[in-house]
Amino acid sequence: MRIRIKFLTFLIGFLVILPLFCILIGNFLSAHGEDYFDEEYEVLKPVNLENLEPTTKLAQKPKPQFEGVISKSVLIGYSNADKLTIFSSFTGDDGTTVILSSYGYLNRRVYCRLFDENRQEIYQKAVAVFPELTIKCSESSSVKAEFVAVTINKKDVPGNMKQIYKEKETKNKSEFTVCLAPLYGESPKVLMLMEFIEYYKLQGADHFLIYSFNISKETENVLDFYRNSSNLEVIQMGNETKCLNRHRCRHEMQLQDCVFRTQKYSSWVATVDLDERIMMIDEKSTLLDYIRNCNDHKISELRFRCQWTLRYSEISSGAPQIENLPMITWHNTSHVAPQNHTTKSIIRSRNVDSMGVHGVQKFRNPIYGVRLVEPEIAVVRHYRLIKGWSFFLREAESFGNFFHFQLSPGLSSRIIERVAKIIAKF
Repeated sequence: MRIRIKFLTFLIGFLVILPLFCILIGNFLSAHGEDYFDEEYEVLKPVNLENLEPTTKLAQKPKPQFEGVISKSVLIGYSNADKLTIFSSFTGDDGTTVILSSYGYLNRRVYCRLFDENRQEIYQKAVAVFPELTIKCSESSSVKAEFVAVTINKKDVPGNMKQIYKEKETKNKSEFTVCLAPLYGESPKVLMLMEFIEYYKLQGADHFLIYSFNISKETENVLDFYRNSSNLEVIQMGNETKCLNRHRCRHEMQLQDCVFRTQKYSSWVATVDLDERIMMIDEKSTLLDYIRNCNDHKISELRFRCQWTLRYSEISSGAPQIENLPMITWHNTSHVAPQNHTTKSIIRSRNVDSMGVHGVQKFRNPIYGVRLVEPEIAVVRHYRLIKGWSFFLREAESFGNFFHFQLSPGLSSRIIERVAKIIAKF
């Protein structure tokens, strides 16, 4: 009984003191906030990674008495985060950017560390992960680095070093690139992938970035064929991230990679899923015609509203059959969705800092903006399998009446002809 009384007395005392302690910490941080939020960086003399001692001695501010309180509390909050790993890294006029393959680090302060061709450290910067999965390591192209690593603490031995991607000078420029959301799973994709690529070729796309994660052998064979016969790159996505049950986690990673990978060589970039077709209402025109007429260089995103064309069954497995082409088979189509509802975009990636699934999240400069494309000009036709989609189907029904949509004879015959030629080669 006495033990219980002592414990309750201790607990009450602790609960009384805790708010006072929090107020004290808050007042201290208000007075000394700059000690925590200033960006630190330094250019380092080359050092050997085998030396486990600190690489440099910073000219540091006097340490406040609560040094480490912030970082420790953050570590507690991020205890379920993935192991810190790098998916890709890019260098350009604005310095070096890293895309993480680790989820759970948004707004967390980490150390970006650059290395020369001998893997000797030449630069170090403390910077926040923002936007999601993205680290801006340096703002200057004067730091000539070959490798990059990211660590939680400045003295950590880097275990995730990655070579920085540098675009070849001889790489052809692209007027219109299509970035496809990650392919994954065993559901039949061969026919839809053929239709996807051939449709966007008809729309003027001259380059494709296909992101691949855990796909079937048949889908791999299609990608290998196009990689050898078209201007198509396949970007493999690993399984480093648990994604913390976050829907579209790898999709968000892919979008950030697409933005920075295409900035140097592509004028316009479409970010779409496998079952989505951005389509001109006047089918005699192409998407390339439309973007060529966008003469306002401040417009850096063309945002298209969505219509769903319902697919009532999955494409049959086995050899692809031309009569099963989704764009030819399915016609029951929704009213156009409201503005900014499940939109998709074509962007000037060089002007974009962060891309979301349904639109640009942040431009590089406030002068850049969005053109909301009217549905009388073009829409996203989403050929949506209704299995498991009943909740969203009810929402789509609330937008207005469904109607029968059919491609024009000219466009449908060209799609059939092109896909039939690809099928014949398998």
